Amino acid sequence: MEIWVDKLGQVIARCWAEAESSLAELIALKHPNPPEELITELLQGESRHFVALASDSHKVDRAFLEDLEASDRVRATEITDIGPADSLLSPVPPRLAVSRQLCQSLKVC
Repeated sequence: MEIWVDKLGQVIARCWAEAESSLAELIALKHPNPPEELITELLQGESRHFVALASDSHKVDRAFLEDLEASDRVRATEITDIGPADSLLSPVPPRLAVSRQLCQSLKVC
């Protein structure tokens, strides 16, 4: 079964944008001319932080439920049994490299 997760994609894209913005400030303030490895590590931490915030505030599960409700492949009675989870946090891989161009091509930015 294929379900489009537009709302969930938008939540994750906002987390990514917030992580990028936060990282840009952090680098400007504290890490002039950082090596690529440091940027990758810092971006992983910022991404993890903003996804955790979205997950803890139930933005992730609400977006997922909205996507399920918008789908014609899931009956409403199946959705009513699903409630907010304690956390739907997805791990951020250490070598995450997603460009804004990719984000826009996925139409989630």
